[in-house]
Parts: sequence; C-alpha cells; structure tokens
Amino acid sequence: MLNPCDKLRHSTMPDEINVKVKDSPTAGSGLFAINNIPAGSLVLSLARPLISVLDIPKLANTCSNCFEHEVPPSPLPSEHHPPAITVKACTGCKTLKFCSKRCQSQAWKRSHKHECAILSKAHTPEKLPNAVRATMQIIRMREGDAIPEEQWKAFLDLESHMDTIRSENGPRMEQIGVLAMGAWSYSYRIASKPGLSIAETQDIFSRV
Repeated sequence: MLNPCDKLRHSTMPDEINVKVKDSPTAGSGLFAINNIPAGSLVLSLARPLISVLDIPKLANTCSNCFEHEVPPSPLPSEHHPPAITVKACTGCKTLKFCSKRCQSQAWKRSHKHECAILSKAHTPEKLPNAVRATMQIIRMREGDAIPEEQWKAFLDLESHMDTIRSENGPRMEQIGVLAMGAWSYSYRIASKPGLSIAETQDIFSRV
C-alpha cells in the first residue's frame, strides 16, 4: 500500500500524447483530441498542478502537500481501516498543515518557502479566499524564480478576459479589483519594492 505522500510521485504520462492545446472558436483555449482515444484510456496525467491551495474548511485537517485529510486512530485491526493520519501546522505561518516531514519538505522546496513569511504576517490568513491565496502563491513563486519560463508563458496564455471586464467596469471588475488588491498587498508586504503592478496582479487573478 502506498504511503499517502508517495502517491504524488507515482503519476505517469501516457505512452502517447493524445491531446493538444489550441484556440477554441467559442471559449478561449481548450484541450483537443488529436487521435481516437479508446474509452477508459489515460488522456493526460500531471504529477502536480503549477499551484494548489486548499478550500478554507480543509485547511484545518488536510495536508497542503498530498491533500490527505486526518484519519483518527481506530480500535479495529489495521486490515479493517485506513492508517491513522495526523496533520501538524507549519511553525512559521501556522496556517498550512502537513502530514509528515517529507510532505512539509516537498512543499517548502516547491512553493511554501516563497509564501510562508507572507502568510505569517497576514491577519487571519486562514480566512483569505482561495483565489487570493492562489494568486499570492503564484506571485511569490514567480518573484522567487520558482516557475520556469515555459510554464509561466503557458500560464499567461490562459484566457483572462480582463480587457472585456475592464471595459464593462461593472460588478465583476469591482470584485476582481478588491480581491486582486488584497493579493497584491499581502504578496509584497515584506518586499522592498513590488515587482508587479496592481493591473498585472488583476490579470494573474483572472487566470487563477
């Protein structure tokens, strides 16, 4: 049986790539089949997404690296129940939790070292909306040179619709403006000089 932390390292790509990204005539970019794909076949597998944040209710009992949630010990024999899992909070930010030192180390090397100090200075960071935390994570990773140029370009190729939203200047623009401002403010709280403008942060937020 795989340790929960090992699951992330056992993802495999299919022997043949059966899809490609191209523009859709009706909905921005999309994933399109380039070959016949038999039912039940693996289309595409990624070891990890570029960024990942938990829903607010899951922060208290779920590992922020492998996404396994706490499982209390059981009095039943081990063959009749899953192994017990306990998560412990990062001692720095006290917001994200991890089920093992290995998960904490993996998360630290990938993204958490770029956001830990930010979260530690945020007021009630566990209440920040998911999209704000995701935007903060990608900004801090980009500022820390943790996103390769190829992946950053692919992210920027995602449809943002910000030109339309700005021209409408309606409720959506107001909502994005407030949330993106929050992400921008927190992201640069410990930086001497912001690397991105508020408008650029809005563009990132709209892609998350």
